[in-house]
Amino acid sequence: MWMSTTRKRKWKGRWVAVLCLVPTITYFITYRHHKTQGQALEIVGVGQELEAKRDIQGALEKYRTAVKISPRFPYGLALLGKAYHQLGENDKAIESYRQALTFSPRHFWVHYLIGQLYRDQGRYQDAIAKFNELITMKDNWYESNRILGYLEYQKLAYGELGHCYA
Repeated sequence: MWMSTTRKRKWKGRWVAVLCLVPTITYFITYRHHKTQGQALEIVGVGQELEAKRDIQGALEKYRTAVKISPRFPYGLALLGKAYHQLGENDKAIESYRQALTFSPRHFWVHYLIGQLYRDQGRYQDAIAKFNELITMKDNWYESNRILGYLEYQKLAYGELGHCYA
C-alpha cells in the first residue's frame, strides 16, 4: 500500500513538471509565429510602397516573399491576390483570395476584393451576391451599398434581366 502512494506522488510530481513546461513551449511557438508574421508585414509594407509607385510586378514579388515567410498570413495573401488581379491573372488572384479566406473566413477586405474582381470580369450576379454578403458582415457599409447601386445600373444598362435587391 505504501509503495503505490509513493509512486502516485512521483507521477504527480512529473506531471506537474510537464504541465509547467506547456506554457513555455506554447509561448515559443506563438513568439515564432508572431516573429515571422512581423517579418512578413515589413516585406508587405515594401510591396505596398512599390505598388504605390505603379511597380506591380515588384510588389508581386514582395508579396510572394511575405507569403513564403508566413503562409498563414491572410493580409499578405489578399495583397498577393490583388497584385495578380492588377496584372490580369484572375485565376491566381481568386486562388490567393480563397487561401486567405481559409485562414480568416470573415476577413472583410478579402470578400471586398473578390467582389471587385467579379465586377471587373463582368460577373455581375456573383459580384452582387458577394457585396450583399459584405453588407451582412458589416451592416450599412457605405462602399458596399454604393457598389451595389453601380452594379444594378450596369445590369440595367447592358440589358441583363431581373433585379437583385441589397
